[in-house]
Order: sequence, then structure tokens, then C-alpha cells
Amino acid sequence: MGRIGDEVRKAGAVFVKSIKDSYGYLGTVLMNSIMWFIWTIVVVMGASLFTRSIWVVAAIALVGTAPATAAASYVVFLALKREDIGIRDFIKGFRRFGARALGVMAAELLLVAVLVADIVFCFTHRNPIIKAVGGIWVYALLFVLMMMNYLVPLVVQQDTGVRKALKRSALLILDNPFFSILMSLFNLLVAVVCVVIAPAFALLFMGILSFLQGNGAVEVLKKYDIHTIPEEDPYVPENLSPRELSAEGRSADDEA
Repeated sequence: MGRIGDEVRKAGAVFVKSIKDSYGYLGTVLMNSIMWFIWTIVVVMGASLFTRSIWVVAAIALVGTAPATAAASYVVFLALKREDIGIRDFIKGFRRFGARALGVMAAELLLVAVLVADIVFCFTHRNPIIKAVGGIWVYALLFVLMMMNYLVPLVVQQDTGVRKALKRSALLILDNPFFSILMSLFNLLVAVVCVVIAPAFALLFMGILSFLQGNGAVEVLKKYDIHTIPEEDPYVPENLSPRELSAEGRSADDEA
């Protein structure tokens, strides 16, 4: 129960921090979401010129929006490091990580398609043993979908390639299952609230989601002593000499 409770607390803390960060960086949230939606519209309209199948358009949109998702993740990463950010950073992230984000999302879509095909085959088969095997593929599909929590943030925060991002995402889920499950549920909650329940908040969707996934990756990597965001040093006035600093320390000790 100790491990489960620890992962649950961490996931809850990440969710609360992400909501606070989204409020504190509301301008960044809006910029990320607006730029992402503009790119999504371009991708969807472009795909619609070649096919009328909703499923095909959705698949193209999932992969095609990956560069914008990576750009939003990069902007959030800079925000978490307390750096100045602007639209130029979104464009920079798009160019720097766009191709790799396309790669990881294309691989993700391929895995999902294969697993869905296996599930349909198993559940429509007459043999009960094969139907039972379909249940295993369902769990595999959920596992692959949970990888989306880490794929793009790992590409951005660790500046890694497609293969390593896929491998590390899978390993993070295996070693942090409860944290990953809760983060997936929080991602789903944000999507439902922003897009389904309250469409007025749709312009906040990608901004909040980027903070949630970014903070989640930062937190889970700390377990392995990987600090993608440097720890903040205690504030030290620049105009104090070493003797004055020593005197202040002794004064603080006396007051204590």
C-alpha cells in the first residue's frame, strides 16, 4: 500500500500543480491552445481534401497535430524552467521536435491499429479460447494508450529520439503503473471538461494538457534522479559579502 499511496499522492500533486500553473500562465495556455487549434484545423482541412472517412481523417489528425503538440510541450517546458516565452518559442519547438513527434505518434497509431484489429478478430471468433485471448489484447491496448502520457514530453524534455521515447515510456508505465493510470484519467478528465462538458473552455484544452503531461514527466523522472528542471537555489542577496552572510547566519541561529 505504501507504493500505491505514494504514486497516488504524486499524481494528485501533479494535477493540482498543473491547474495552478495553468492559471498562473493563462496567457501561455491560451497561446498554446490557439496555435494548436489553428494547426489542427489546417491538418483536418488538408486531410478532408483526400478522404471523406471520419476515421481516416481522425487518424491523420492524431499524427499530423503531433508537431504542434510538441511545440506546446516545449513552451510549457520553458515555462516550468521559469524562462521567458513567446510565440517564437512555439515555432522553435515546432521546428526542433516536430519530426520526432510525428515519428512517435505514427508508431503509437500503428500499435493501436494492430491491437484494435487483434481485438476485433478475437472477439468475433467462435472459439472461446481465442475470445479469452482478446482480453489480453485489451489490456495491451490500454497500456499503449497510456504511453501517450510520456511520449511527447520525453522527446522534448530529454531531447531524445523516437525509439528511446517509446522504450522509456513503456518502462515508466511498468515501473509507475498507478501514477500512469491516474495521469491518464486526469488527461481524460481535462479533455472531457474542456471539449465535451464545457466547450467554452476548449481554448484552454491543449494548454492545460501540456502542463499536466509536462509536470507528470518531470515528477516521474525525479524517481531516477533525472531532474529535467534544475532545483531552485535559495535566494542569496548579491550585494552581501561573505562576512555579512556569515553574520546573518549567526543572527538567524540566535533567533532560533
